[in-house]
Amino acid sequence: GETATVTLTFSEAVAGFSNADITVQNGSLTTLTSDDNITWTGLFTPTVDIEDETNILTLSTNYTDAAGNTGPSATTSNYAIDTSLPTAAITYNSASPYRNGETVIITATFTEAMADSPVPQIVITGSGIANVTATNMTKTSTTIYTYSYVVPTGDGTATISISNGTDLAGNAITSTPTSGATFMVDNTLPTASLAYSISGSAASSVSANDVVTITATFNENIADSPVVQISGSGVETISATNMTKVSANSYTYAWTVGTGAGTQTFALATGTDIAGNVVTALPTSGASITVDNTSPTVSSFVLSDSALKAGETATVTLTFSEAVAGFSNADITVVNGILSTMTTGNNTTWTGTFTPSINIEDATNILTLSTSYTDVAGNAGPSATTSNYEVDTLLPTVSSFVLSDSALKAGETATVTLTFSEAVAGFSNADI
Repeated sequence: GETATVTLTFSEAVAGFSNADITVQNGSLTTLTSDDNITWTGLFTPTVDIEDETNILTLSTNYTDAAGNTGPSATTSNYAIDTSLPTAAITYNSASPYRNGETVIITATFTEAMADSPVPQIVITGSGIANVTATNMTKTSTTIYTYSYVVPTGDGTATISISNGTDLAGNAITSTPTSGATFMVDNTLPTASLAYSISGSAASSVSANDVVTITATFNENIADSPVVQISGSGVETISATNMTKVSANSYTYAWTVGTGAGTQTFALATGTDIAGNVVTALPTSGASITVDNTSPTVSSFVLSDSALKAGETATVTLTFSEAVAGFSNADITVVNGILSTMTTGNNTTWTGTFTPSINIEDATNILTLSTSYTDVAGNAGPSATTSNYEVDTLLPTVSSFVLSDSALKAGETATVTLTFSEAVAGFSNADI
């Protein structure tokens, strides 16, 4: 940014002189001008981004005086040029992010020696953390300064810049470094959500030998050490560090269910985020599962009518001790009739309508439940049968209806014989 006036003075007026007679080093020279052809002046501007301590302007012998006499060569005294602005590279100890109370040693390495005054100044700014402007940097060499920054509370990205420093020539630092000039401040504890699946699908309960895959998903990346650990209590005590890292913030653990029963609860421990914040906000949703190794039982299996005639139906009610899965009409064997699709509102009590077959007369019949159903956890249930029901949908017929004499005279009588195909009820002379 600086310039210098160049003054060239001859002993007498000269002729044929121009800027072409002057050799210029590391800069440019405006056209030299004169009012008397004896004293000539111009403006020298140094080249930018140059640092050279040895420079001169050289006058050639191409000029003459008015009479044509050639003049001698000449040089200026030495001049130094420093138009190279200092820059700096920034590094800091270890890797971010940092937590409150940790000390970050920030090192600024300049491209050249720096003046002791003004002292280079480091500025730390960031959204969510306290800003710092520090002049108490420690000079470790002519080009290296350090600053100890104690990390405050808050969360965010800290950006480092440098100002106020100059090199020995007085050139102020104007180029703020970008590489290595930021670090993260993280004081937020990581949290996690838990979910589980059984053979790829969620379920509310499990039984022995089921494999439950527990997935812990964190809200940020988690450090590899200490290893994330899952613990379990209730049916079985679990303390597992052999969790599988699926991604930077997700881990899984495969638990093979034992023979116990009850509620198994899961929790996380020992995991930290990249900054070292320990997982303390333990999840509650999805953190427990019911272990059920008890087989369901049949509480009742009944028909509302145990003696069915033509045109009658009976309601079939099947009640289990708990909700069942995989149950359908295919699990019931029906004798001498049909059963409508069994329905339920809670998978525990099921109802349907039994309609007897026509033209059947059978005093011994039962409905039979097979063992192909299970409870929700997969425990198989027992077989069961209804109590006996009678089916009589065979309508009675008249086998014969005759008189013992077909030609009756006065005083004679005849025996009337009426024979049915089976015993009848409610019959009297009023029916003839």
